[in-house]
Amino acid sequence: MALRPSGFRRENSIVSILVGLSVVAYIFTGNEGYMTISATLFWVSLLLFAGRKVEVGNGKIVLKWGWPVVITRKEIQLHEVRDVIDISEASEVRLIQYFKEMILFALLWVSVGVFGLLKGSYSKGSYLWVAWIFWGLYPLFLFASNPKNKKRLTFAVISLGIFLGVLLAYLGQGGMGLYMAGVGIVVGGMTYDGVLTLKGILLITDKEHYLLTTYDEKDVKKFLEKLGAMVLSLETPLLSQKEGLSSEF
Repeated sequence: MALRPSGFRRENSIVSILVGLSVVAYIFTGNEGYMTISATLFWVSLLLFAGRKVEVGNGKIVLKWGWPVVITRKEIQLHEVRDVIDISEASEVRLIQYFKEMILFALLWVSVGVFGLLKGSYSKGSYLWVAWIFWGLYPLFLFASNPKNKKRLTFAVISLGIFLGVLLAYLGQGGMGLYMAGVGIVVGGMTYDGVLTLKGILLITDKEHYLLTTYDEKDVKKFLEKLGAMVLSLETPLLSQKEGLSSEF
């Protein structure tokens, strides 16, 4: 495993909006071409904004995105760093404070789901639109929650899944409603166990902030150790300027 920059960037938010708008166009026109455009944008964005392993050394942090080749590269000089936060340990930090575009993302995806339900524009039933609502709200729950309060987050996720399952049953899709409730329970359980919770580093610089994520908290420790060693080797005043940063090392 490795620490990688998240795809939650301003450019990706624009693509997410285009994906949602394409589906809205499909809802109101019934033109399958818009669904093709939406799917193409979605999968291409996954490749364009796929994070590569973070590099630390020579007085800088290097972030890269793109697969199978690097599309975007960002070099952050050590003196540009203003804070480094372990998001698993910072109980007072809500990622939504730094990534407010997640609210727009959630609003768009939920709106797509609601429009789809109202129009009944999917021949195979309402599950697709209910899924848009669930996966639109789930990231918002993660970014808005206290990472140490897993019980509240888990309860919210399971409750959402059950509510949407009941909604599907009410719309005449009892089997899919049961499935949706099961998705909520499974995703809630994986969230509580830490499988789906966000782990990593919030890197705050002079101009921007970056979310570096991983599945293994050991990667966070290694990153902080490397960064701390680089700070000391360069004898930079950064360590003394930022109490939050020095305490992590």
